[in-house]
Amino acid sequence: MKGKSKIFLLSLCLGLLTLSCTKNLTKSPNPGVFRLILTNNPGRFTLGEDDSLMLQISQVRVYRANGDYARIYGRLDSYRDEIRTVNGFEQDKPDTIGETYLPPEQFTEVSLTVNLAADDLTLNGRRFPVSMPDSINPVVRLEHSFHIEENKTTEVELELQADSSLIQESFYYIFKPAIRVVK
Repeated sequence: MKGKSKIFLLSLCLGLLTLSCTKNLTKSPNPGVFRLILTNNPGRFTLGEDDSLMLQISQVRVYRANGDYARIYGRLDSYRDEIRTVNGFEQDKPDTIGETYLPPEQFTEVSLTVNLAADDLTLNGRRFPVSMPDSINPVVRLEHSFHIEENKTTEVELELQADSSLIQESFYYIFKPAIRVVK
């Protein structure tokens, strides 16, 4: 009889615990999709189709006003931060540098790390050495407020300003990322 009492008591406790866990449940909102796009503004440079400034972009994040952040991965089906390599001189199509699901909330800032992927660039068919000194911070932080809506895609477009990013020194260039939010 004692064994049956213990089983009954245990069953009763588990039943009460289960009932208390199912009260006051609220439905979570569906996420929205956030897409980050990079375009190019060549400024004073006249770019040809073979010109290139190869960049590595990583650690893409968006921040809420309270400082919490979400990582932006390269693709919707990705769950790890990968380095994206893009041509900063690309003129024909914008590069999608990140796309991920986010909760429907307000975000206030975009942050990304931009480094050179090669030690030269091609400009007007000619190759030039390019470097990014250690004194230059590769992290670009852009204040931009946007809201993610449930079941919708929100795009933020960034623009690499080539003429502000490249400083010519005799026969080589120094790269200092200058990026602005377009929309």
